[in-house]
Amino acid sequence: MAQSKKKWIWISGVLTVVIIGALVYWFVLGGNRLPVLKHVNSFTLINTENESYAFDENGDKVRLVSFIYINCPDICPITTIEMQKMQEKLKEQGLFGDKIEFVSITMDPKRDTPEALLEYAKTHKADLSGWTFLTGDEETIKGVLEDFGFYAEELDNGIYLHATRTYLVDSKNNIRAIYGMGNQMETEEILKDLVNMAN
Repeated sequence: MAQSKKKWIWISGVLTVVIIGALVYWFVLGGNRLPVLKHVNSFTLINTENESYAFDENGDKVRLVSFIYINCPDICPITTIEMQKMQEKLKEQGLFGDKIEFVSITMDPKRDTPEALLEYAKTHKADLSGWTFLTGDEETIKGVLEDFGFYAEELDNGIYLHATRTYLVDSKNNIRAIYGMGNQMETEEILKDLVNMAN
């Protein structure tokens, strides 16, 4: 009887340690708790240096992906401003450009040339060592938008009616979280998810 009791106490102790460890892992460290929402296909677009950029050749980085256009009057520049603030916080942690990359893709490739996107990036103090701005041909851009499930329609005045989503994409091209844009971006949550996914 004494042996059984000792065995039960030992098993209970082990289970307690395992449960506590799991709770710490998931709730304190995050434990990469984000589910895979969708796999996105790789694509090749053009960056601000007029060089090809393949989405699946990212060096195992976690990416925050936004869709913008330069002539956007409201939500796109606010989104870029919020991302620039996150950029600075990630640089303080030594993660930006090394383990975490920002990718901003235009939905208006007719107007947003590599040169125009470079000026936009400079205006918003984007660090291009860890933040890539992309454009390309209309057909490829359309396919990327559809694959991400991002709606964008150009109106007669050149303004786009579009979704308000940004995406956390892991190193294997899986969407792991979807956030808002502009003032809807919960930057602290996004930063926490990026850091947890990168570590």
